Amino acid sequence: MLEGSAAVVWRLLAGGQSTEALVEAVAEAYVVSPADVEDDVHRFLESAVQLGAVSRGEGA
Repeated sequence: MLEGSAAVVWRLLAGGQSTEALVEAVAEAYVVSPADVEDDVHRFLESAVQLGAVSRGEGA
């Protein structure tokens, strides 16, 4: 089971949210600035793509 920020990202991915929306949601959930979580969100997404769990959308 995913916990913490990974669970937030996964739930939003299921809703088709953009990367920017994911960054904003994680930042809001943890009361930090988007800049503080942006790299982590991008790393999570890249790992998920490499594992085949998600695919890149158009324009990604």
